[in-house]
Amino acid sequence: MGHTLDIRKSSRSRAIGRRPLERLTRRVVQTVLDGEGLVAAEVGVWFVDDPTIRRLNRRYRRLDRPTDVMAFELSDPPERRRPGAVLGDVVISVTTAHRQAASLGHPLEVELALLIVHGVLHLLGCDHDRPSDAARMRRKERAYLAACKVRSIRQPVS
Repeated sequence: MGHTLDIRKSSRSRAIGRRPLERLTRRVVQTVLDGEGLVAAEVGVWFVDDPTIRRLNRRYRRLDRPTDVMAFELSDPPERRRPGAVLGDVVISVTTAHRQAASLGHPLEVELALLIVHGVLHLLGCDHDRPSDAARMRRKERAYLAACKVRSIRQPVS
């Protein structure tokens, strides 16, 4: 049984088409979940604009500014490894991703892949609060991007 993926795009950005975005998202999420040894996990990935992610950031993190990616875990650590676990939702601002990609000189697809990996790792309990955790998360991000045949020219999200 495969993983269940719910992909939603509410951003009006035309920087990437719906089908290429869905293919990229499926490939990246599948790679991370398989690499982490999960069976039939459920993940939602939402692509939104800056005003939407700013509202979420203000409500859940008390930071009144847009951000690139947020993760909303729905499973407790013991539940995450069970077949069919509903892991949660990753929310990505296409607006911020586009800006970051342009400023770093790489394609939007590379930036989105990095943010998808980062968000899914957060759903699995990875974090970057301590330097050792951040280094571990960056190694995983690089490995999954390489496995997806996506080469990032910037340091993974921290």
